[in-house]
Amino acid sequence: MRFDKLTTKFQQALADAQSTAAGQDHQFIEPLHLLSALLAQDDSSGASLLSRAGVNVPRLRESIKAAISRLPKVEGHGGEVQVSRELNALFNLTDKEAQKRGDEFIASELFLLAVAEEKGEAGRLLREAGGTRKAIDQAIKAVRGGETVLVHGDYDVDGQCATAIMTRVLRHLGGRAVPFVPHRLRDGYDLSAAGVRAATSASS
Repeated sequence: MRFDKLTTKFQQALADAQSTAAGQDHQFIEPLHLLSALLAQDDSSGASLLSRAGVNVPRLRESIKAAISRLPKVEGHGGEVQVSRELNALFNLTDKEAQKRGDEFIASELFLLAVAEEKGEAGRLLREAGGTRKAIDQAIKAVRGGETVLVHGDYDVDGQCATAIMTRVLRHLGGRAVPFVPHRLRDGYDLSAAGVRAATSASS
């Protein structure tokens, strides 16, 4: 694994995962620690990508939290933790994904892609929450490939905030995102003809 080639956000997530493992007296940094750290990052780019791929992110967060609490604790190891064999194997798969795509740096979304096929608990929990390699790969391609994403929201406060956040995150990841919030009186609630026209206009 070319650790020097990890993106800044991926390096930060790994550092956070190490801190979590040490703080809970775990001897190894497991895939669960890193997956949890990616979902907890400030910009929520990992969570947004998985959400776009159809993953039930709140359920996944809770499942990971419960699984981490069940990991064995080892007291008296001085806070020193190592990368587990399972996480190291995932790192190697992530590196291969980056090389296959011709990426100079290794981004965290490729780790999520590797986890989707992992046979351990992290992979199982991701799949139980709705994550598949195909869907995550499509979400990555949409963000990276210049595909336009229409973020269709609702006109209530929560809907407008969610639309703004999702649009900002997708643009931060390098994608082209276009927000659309229907007019309460003219367009009505949920997807309407106005929403379809907005999507058509955004893709042209």
